[in-house]
Amino acid sequence: MLIPVFGQRTYKLDSIVVADLTGTDTTVFVKFFSYGDWGITFEYSNFDDDDATLSIGHSQDGTSFDKIDDSRVPYTLDVTTNEYVDEAGVTRATVTLTGDAWRSRYIGIKLTIGSVTERSLIYKYVKE
Repeated sequence: MLIPVFGQRTYKLDSIVVADLTGTDTTVFVKFFSYGDWGITFEYSNFDDDDATLSIGHSQDGTSFDKIDDSRVPYTLDVTTNEYVDEAGVTRATVTLTGDAWRSRYIGIKLTIGSVTERSLIYKYVKE
């Protein structure tokens, strides 16, 4: 017996612009519920300082924030230490977090800017 199964992957690219922030941190909520594997990559190579931090967390209502249980979070967005040159010769600084079965309706992305005064945190995600 064959059972047809259809899967759909969702990709999204967006950013948090530091100049648009009115305080020292912000949390953005993105619809994110996933039955399968998920991954989210953050690129911060254009930051002008090395002390911003990033956390991600679960949220059922798009307003509350429950930090994930991952030893890397909060993650310091240190361009100087983490930069590398990709296969196209572009200098980047990124971090990728992955998992399976994100069961919250939203993912909360919390950026604390520290001394960063300009540029943006770019995030790309895939979910099933």
